[in-house]
Amino acid sequence: MTVQSVPYALQNASHSAAVFRQATSAPFQTAGVLGVGELAISQQGTPNMSVVLGAGRAMVAGSQVTAPSGLSFTTQAMYNVLNDGSITLTVTAANATNPRIDAVYIGVQDAFYSGSANTAVAGIVAGTPAASPVAPAVPANSLLLGYVAIAAGATSIVTANITQLQCPAGLTGAVPSVPSLTIANVMFSSPQQGQLIYRQDTGTIAQYYAAYNSTTNPTGWQTAGWHPVVNGWTPISAPSLGGTGSGVTLNSSGYYTLSNATGLVIFDDIFWGLFDDYLVTASMQVTGSSGNVNLQLVNNGTVQTGSVYSYSTSSIAGSALSGGATTSTKMQFNNAPGGTDWAHVENVIINPNRSSHTLFDFTSSNPGQTKFFSYGGVRDTAQYTGIQLDFSSGLNFVGELHIYGRRVG
Repeated sequence: MTVQSVPYALQNASHSAAVFRQATSAPFQTAGVLGVGELAISQQGTPNMSVVLGAGRAMVAGSQVTAPSGLSFTTQAMYNVLNDGSITLTVTAANATNPRIDAVYIGVQDAFYSGSANTAVAGIVAGTPAASPVAPAVPANSLLLGYVAIAAGATSIVTANITQLQCPAGLTGAVPSVPSLTIANVMFSSPQQGQLIYRQDTGTIAQYYAAYNSTTNPTGWQTAGWHPVVNGWTPISAPSLGGTGSGVTLNSSGYYTLSNATGLVIFDDIFWGLFDDYLVTASMQVTGSSGNVNLQLVNNGTVQTGSVYSYSTSSIAGSALSGGATTSTKMQFNNAPGGTDWAHVENVIINPNRSSHTLFDFTSSNPGQTKFFSYGGVRDTAQYTGIQLDFSSGLNFVGELHIYGRRVG
């Protein structure tokens, strides 16, 4: 196929149904009902082996044409389906021994693609009875509306047996609203990395992570640690990301609190494919004359070793310019003994999760003392999954630590 020879809408030309469906489908990214409460499933007034499907409208995606490579639309597009009143859907007799799960749907039969019928249909697909039953698939060109649990020997269906799955159709560029994560897993069988949904049950945003850089954390919809993008940076801290060293605690605001932090702290699995660059900021006070927080790169729990970091440092208060190679970048803190000055450092880590050179854009300032500026990078082209912070031995650090991610292109 090439560019359509008759676009929508060209004067004095004939247009296919598929062209009209493309026009009506264009605003929608995902299929679904068009209003809250539409096409709801309910028990009969006097429960029996049937359910009632309520009135409503839906955008139903055609599923009999393959999407172009790497894209989500098809030439079949979506059908606009209307049910203008309540209808009864009959449930087949229960199995005497095992339970089953039935699927309720609304869909379209289109003879242009298969069969001989051209109509909208609503129905129930009976599942296979089993000790641990699995829900069946719905027909082609159908929208799943819910499940009905059929107990062994059941003679009626009540509300407790019905699971509603009517998600609103998602507009392109909007965050789809779903009743719960359970339903999201059904409605979005192949979610994309970084996809967002709004959870009606918790009133929160969830984001999908298709791949971590190690197996220590599960993939899927994540709500802990998700925050809106602020000035291009998205906070990515979460309890599962590490920060298990002495004196480091993740607080309810999504950043880490340091209280007499000492020793080693590992933040692995923070360099996700979702982001290109990462920002580690720290505002700390050190107890003692001076101290460093050494930042080292980690690959699936293994700390980078060897003199692989190039660096250059300078100061405003008289220290000489220096440079060279080291095993870590240093978040420098200079305090007089017993001093009360705080230092703030920002370290941008560029492309750590790619097999290319990792660069740093580092700044450090210490009010009342020396200001330091550092920059550098890593000499090898390894791929990294996180960082390790090594607090100078015998010194205690107090303050805050924030971790962010940024998508560049």
